Amino acid sequence: MWMKLGCYLTMAVFLGGCAATPEPRVTHEVRFAPHNNDFLQKREVASWSMRYSTDAQGNHWPSGHTLSARAMHYHDGRTQRRLVLRHDEPSPLTAPAIYEQTRAEQERLRLQCRQLNLVVDGNARVLPILSLVVRALTTSSRMPVAPTDYTPDPVVVLVGNNVSERFVVSTMVQAEVEPRMWQELAQAQRVEYEFCGDWQTADGAELDGLRKVIAASQP
Repeated sequence: MWMKLGCYLTMAVFLGGCAATPEPRVTHEVRFAPHNNDFLQKREVASWSMRYSTDAQGNHWPSGHTLSARAMHYHDGRTQRRLVLRHDEPSPLTAPAIYEQTRAEQERLRLQCRQLNLVVDGNARVLPILSLVVRALTTSSRMPVAPTDYTPDPVVVLVGNNVSERFVVSTMVQAEVEPRMWQELAQAQRVEYEFCGDWQTADGAELDGLRKVIAASQP
């Protein structure tokens, strides 16, 4: 049964520093959110993992690796199950150099990243990569208007609400998950994944979000 989930888990970490020059606050959120797309006649539930720092002006800067999950159920009975891996990093570059960099990086990674390697509770698994996209994100006034059939990306929204026009380079990989593997992930206690040559480990909040998406996507 599809569940309506609208809550999120937030963990704020304050980095040490002298009182006169406080370091940026680092936050990790895992949001559980449903989304109904009437245009595509699609229902979706997702867990979105975001790590970001907040500066003195209130701007949010996503950074680091995260693991998220999406399940999409269509009117014709199809269900798509996806793992979403991403790496976000603020960039000192400005336009047009930032766009040239993201295009070059996307071409490089598409040649390098042919499959998604996982280790689930010590067992090696391989998933096909459905899409790999590198984007330059900035305040919404400088970003293209999203199409009507677009599911909101919380990281895009987060950066889009910034006052600063600084860019964030966001690399997102989506992999399709078969039903049997989906159920294996529901029981997983440890998930390691390779993000284009860089191995990472999903934390407890991300695994909990994955389990909630799997439970909510059951027919």
